[in-house]
Amino acid sequence: MNENNVYSDSITTVGEQHCYIMPLAQQSKVVGQLLAADAASNFNLYLYQYDEAQGVLTHVDSSEQAAGIVEKTYAVLPAASYILVAELISGAGGDINFIGNSYSNYDSFEPNDSDIISKIPAASVGQTITGNLG
Repeated sequence: MNENNVYSDSITTVGEQHCYIMPLAQQSKVVGQLLAADAASNFNLYLYQYDEAQGVLTHVDSSEQAAGIVEKTYAVLPAASYILVAELISGAGGDINFIGNSYSNYDSFEPNDSDIISKIPAASVGQTITGNLG
């Protein structure tokens, strides 16, 4: 797959997986995203590193949201080939949009932001939050 292009696909059988190969020429932050049209379906997205010499896949990251129609994976990865895998977990499935991006110019202090939402404290309107931004 070419980076930064949106691909349209369709997955309609539970357990069916579609794989997309993404080679990186240099260390980069990789972001894989999947958006499903059917809100009643659940998709997952997986990211693997592919070792061509040994023919081995190594799991890097997953997005397994419950009732997930929006799935995202993030990781800072060295130059190699990577495979993004979209899987229909439940429901009728159907059309999906899929994109893989990589950024060689990323903030080295935030190499992996896949869990950033869980790190944000609960806040209410008018509340003062004191802390460090880093």
